[in-house]
Amino acid sequence: MTQNVPTPPKPEVTKKKNYKPRVRKSATAVKPLPKVYIEEKKKEIPLFDPFTGEANPYYEQLTGKKNPLTQGKSVLGSPVNIKNERLKNLVPVNVEYGRKNRFLINLPKEIGIEPFLINKISGPKTKYDNVKIFGIKTPIKKYSVEDVEINFKIQIFSDVLSKLQTIAIDGSSISFSVDILDAAAAPYQTWMYSNCLIKEINVEDLSYNSGDFMNCTLKLEVGDYKIK
Repeated sequence: MTQNVPTPPKPEVTKKKNYKPRVRKSATAVKPLPKVYIEEKKKEIPLFDPFTGEANPYYEQLTGKKNPLTQGKSVLGSPVNIKNERLKNLVPVNVEYGRKNRFLINLPKEIGIEPFLINKISGPKTKYDNVKIFGIKTPIKKYSVEDVEINFKIQIFSDVLSKLQTIAIDGSSISFSVDILDAAAAPYQTWMYSNCLIKEINVEDLSYNSGDFMNCTLKLEVGDYKIK
């Protein structure tokens, strides 16, 4: 026969008055922001559009104050009066951050490369050196411009390559310009390239997967370069 053994009673735990269990605080715990601060932030009028970077045009209408981002330099860099010296260093140039660069390359029409088929052009790299006379440097400056590369698309059945090859073999020079456009598509700066000689004509590899267009790169030795 099995006998039922009585279980011993649990020891009573004496709790102190006003006892609160200790909770270990996490090292990464962040205190919640005060409700007053959150409400004030909701009422705050933004200075600019966070997606495009453009200044808020309704800031002055809503707050009665001028938007400090519109008190800096214009697109062309014309100075604007700002009383606060620190604000001068903080105000960015008023540009359209959300838009791509706009430019127009004007090649000679006889070549047959349309402006909308041009992908990109390398920026002008100019080197300035002092003229040496009998090995002695003089204050007279001379400059040289590195080669320029123009990447563009052409149709496979186009005669552009044959025209470029004829110009290169004849040693003829090419002059062209690059118009830097503003938001209204008006040129506010022009890069003038003149007396350029063709050094290389590079065509991408042909493939059965390629379409009717292929990419080409034209490398030019710059004779003269000016900015207007």
